[in-house]
Amino acid sequence: MFQQALRIREQVLGPDHVETARSLEHLGWLYRHQGRYKEAEPLVDRAITIYEQVLKPGHPLTATSLDGLAWLYRDQGRYKEAEALHQRALAIKKQVLGSSHPQITSSLEHLGLLSLMQGRYKEAEPLLKQVLTGYEQVFNPDHPYIIVVLQYLGMLYLMQGRYKEAEPLLERALTMSHQTLGSMSHRMGILQEEYAFLLLRTGRVIKAVRAGVLGLRVLGLRETIRYAIIALRIYKLRSSQNNYTTSI
Repeated sequence: MFQQALRIREQVLGPDHVETARSLEHLGWLYRHQGRYKEAEPLVDRAITIYEQVLKPGHPLTATSLDGLAWLYRDQGRYKEAEALHQRALAIKKQVLGSSHPQITSSLEHLGLLSLMQGRYKEAEPLLKQVLTGYEQVFNPDHPYIIVVLQYLGMLYLMQGRYKEAEPLLERALTMSHQTLGSMSHRMGILQEEYAFLLLRTGRVIKAVRAGVLGLRVLGLRETIRYAIIALRIYKLRSSQNNYTTSI
């Protein structure tokens, strides 16, 4: 369907029309969600080029596309490239929307997550705390955006071994996710896996197994393994940094 829409818009509107760029993006997002990153990247790249050529400098559509390409890089572990794109998107949003707009907070969330995924905890923590405060001022207390940031902060503390700080955040996120998104939501599955890891690290093995099974039931085996690999990568970053500091 997306391929057909792209062909029609290229034929009717031309290859450099804004609506053609939108179709390129939509097809790119489809490929991204299918894990077809090599096919997705040139499509999103081309969409950004069209936006930059056709629209006025600093247009919100360009910022949104830059964020989208950054997510594509992030999925592939290309964190430095993703961070540079998020920074470009943030600069555009500040020019167009002002520094207090919720989309600015969203960009800070992206940067905080990338810092977390690279093991840069001292940078990630104040960013994510700022994001949480910003979302709590704008959204309802049980808004899904707040759940996500609680999860990120819980993960941040979890990866540093700060279990007493991580536990109430993850438990709050679990409760909110169950009430707002349902027990079989994807976010609930991820939270269960993180909570299982916390329980395991604090010696509560039986509870950890139960939480892990609940997460597996929601996510499925393939997604659970993919998420575990990401978490392990972050945890190894923390361990290697600790070893380096000790050796100094």
